[in-house]
Amino acid sequence: MNKISLTEFGNPNLKMRKFLLKHTSHFSNELVDVFKFNFSGKHVRTHFASASSASKDDIQTVLHIEEFGHVFFYTAPETIDLLLHQHLNNHAPQNTKKNKKVPLVLTQTHHRLFQKLAMAITNILTADAGHYAVEHTDHPPSDIGVSVTFNFDGCEAVITIMIDSKYVKKLRSLLNNDESFDSDEILNTLRYQPVELGCVLMKGQCSMHEVSQLKPGHFIPLTLCKTLQVKVNGQPTFIGKIQAIDSELGVIIDG
Repeated sequence: MNKISLTEFGNPNLKMRKFLLKHTSHFSNELVDVFKFNFSGKHVRTHFASASSASKDDIQTVLHIEEFGHVFFYTAPETIDLLLHQHLNNHAPQNTKKNKKVPLVLTQTHHRLFQKLAMAITNILTADAGHYAVEHTDHPPSDIGVSVTFNFDGCEAVITIMIDSKYVKKLRSLLNNDESFDSDEILNTLRYQPVELGCVLMKGQCSMHEVSQLKPGHFIPLTLCKTLQVKVNGQPTFIGKIQAIDSELGVIIDG
């Protein structure tokens, strides 16, 4: 039986933490797919846990979600350095927890990668709600959040996600709405939100000099792609071939 402290008994934040944890873990497969595509092609496992704060040594990136509030993403400097090496298909960095003598200096590339990862996670958890990165904000994170642990190739990456008080109020209003939406109803609503599909039909190459000379009316020779990479919200998801059925041009999914 789980123990509940007297300070948590009757605390509405406890309900919010459980809701956020359930909501995030519901998208476990989608989060694993994004992680595999960007950092690892092997087996990836996830673990979710409630969070009330992040480590003071973690780096931070902040996104503003329209009509909701701010979401704060945190991870250790060693983690984002490891992920950058994975992303670039380099060997694992030598500056790990076992080697703290060498100071770790993060570059703009590290921070940009973490920001893009935060945006990819946000796309999944909010069904592509409008959002943008925030450099500075006066809105501090609340004590309601969730941590996501990715285990891959013998390594571990922990990302903590916290929301601000405005976001908490918005979620609480959904939970306490007179129409009595529960978390499953909210998830079902998000599940049927539209997503963007696209693929590149033709490809070609030319020099930068040739590009600089292009003008309206010029012809560019391109080659039709035999295999098409279908993207869902910008993320490569399927492989297919171009096909016309009943005079309608489309793509046959092969895998």
